[in-house]
Formats: sequence, C-alpha cells, structure tokens
Amino acid sequence: MIPYPRLKICLLLLLCCVCVTQSYSQVSYRVESEAIGGSGESTPFWLMSNRHGLSSIDLANGYVRAGLKNEYNPAKLFDYRMGLDLVEAHNYTSKFILQQAYLDLRFKKIELSIGSKEYNSVHKNQLLSSGGMNWSGNARPIPMVRLGNSDFMSFPWLLHNRFKIKLAMAFGWFTDGNYQAQTVRFDPKIKDS
Repeated sequence: MIPYPRLKICLLLLLCCVCVTQSYSQVSYRVESEAIGGSGESTPFWLMSNRHGLSSIDLANGYVRAGLKNEYNPAKLFDYRMGLDLVEAHNYTSKFILQQAYLDLRFKKIELSIGSKEYNSVHKNQLLSSGGMNWSGNARPIPMVRLGNSDFMSFPWLLHNRFKIKLAMAFGWFTDGNYQAQTVRFDPKIKDS
C-alpha cells in the first residue's frame, strides 16, 4: 500500500494535471493492474519485453498503474500536452515508480518535449515485436529534453512531395547512477587497465 504522505502527493499531482488539462483539451485516463505468477526461477523474457522497464525478474510480481494525459488539438498552431503515469509495484526494484511525467510544446510540426516519456519505434509494432536493433522498449524512460518534428514532414521542392523526414535530437540524464555500485560493487574511480 502507498504510504500516506506519498499517496497525498500523488493524488495532488493527479488533481492538478486534471484541472489544468481539463480546461483546455480532452483528457484520457488510464488505470490498469497486472499480476504474474508461476513455477520456475524467474519471469520469462516475453512477459517482460516492450514494457519500458516496467517489469521484474521475480516470478511473483505485480503492479497497479494510473495515469492521465491530454492530446494536441490539430486545429491550433501552437499547443501543448502533458502526461503523468504513476505505478505502485510488488517485487520490483522499486515499490513506487514515476513512469512518465512530461510536458510537450508544439509549434506547427516542431515539438519540444521535457520530462520522462515512453517512446516507441516508428518502424516496429510494439504489440507484435520483442524489440528492434536500434530502439528497444525495454528500458525505463529517462528525463530528457527532446526537440524534433512530431510527424513526418514533406519538402515540396524535393522529389515532388515524395521525400519525407522525421528527425529528433535529445539530451537525457540517467537517474540510477548507484545501480552498478549496489549490484556489482562497481567503483567508478577504479579504471580498467
């Protein structure tokens, strides 16, 4: 169960996001739960893949997840969207997970995204694939600043609108710097020779 102060903060964050997004655009809510159990030593890979780090190798695990987000209004030249996704987990590396918290700003087709957000590969169907060579949905989203175009853009002067491009540039921060030190007694001061 979520301790009272943490529950109070989570509910306050959700309420603030609902109030802000409700007044400007359509809000979608998401509540889900999952439980995994069985026999053996650990959870099979196919039950853990493409979950953006929301998985556990312990055989008996589960979570309750709640989130909300709003979408862009296509009629607006300048728009924003935001999302918040919270998880209470059992037999995971953390009991409480802030899975997503982001703010996206869009002008025409140029988008600036700030925060932790789940991204999927443009070339793979996440429901049918176990991952790709250049992008995998198996790691938890990291806080980042990302600038790019939100959809494919065509260039009318190049190949008569037959050439489209989608680009993004991002800078992120890893938040689990002590993971190596805690699990394998890694000391970053010692250099390999």
